[in-house]
Amino acid sequence: MTIFTPQERRVLLFLLAALLAGSGVKVYRSRHREIEPHPASDTLFPLTTEVDSSRVPELDTVIRLVEQRIDSPNPPDLAKNKIDINRASQREFCLLPGIGMKLAGRIVEYREAHGFFEDIEELKNVSGIGEKKLSHIRNMVKVRETTGR
Repeated sequence: MTIFTPQERRVLLFLLAALLAGSGVKVYRSRHREIEPHPASDTLFPLTTEVDSSRVPELDTVIRLVEQRIDSPNPPDLAKNKIDINRASQREFCLLPGIGMKLAGRIVEYREAHGFFEDIEELKNVSGIGEKKLSHIRNMVKVRETTGR
């Protein structure tokens, strides 16, 4: 004597399988947090509605450099359009040769923890930047005078 018909058993089996699959997906998502997208998959400088008026001159420089980098196989002339290391964002640091997202993040973190850079040489205090890397980027960065530390 069976309680369920063959069709009812198939429906119950389907519902049980769907429940198990849904539970498996929930467990997987809870253990594998969303990974940040690769910088190349994102626009280099996302558009925002807010503009920091203290950085407007640098934004013009950055936009020009990005356009030059996109439109030309040659790298932008950062010797003429130096990046201010006291104001640059993580993405702006990525314009420099040999500086990726992780190292750029460490530069920004160092600046936030220790205050503004007083000299370009202070970049060597950031983990991952030694004399060799600094010599490659030295003529592409500047330290604009800032008030306070």
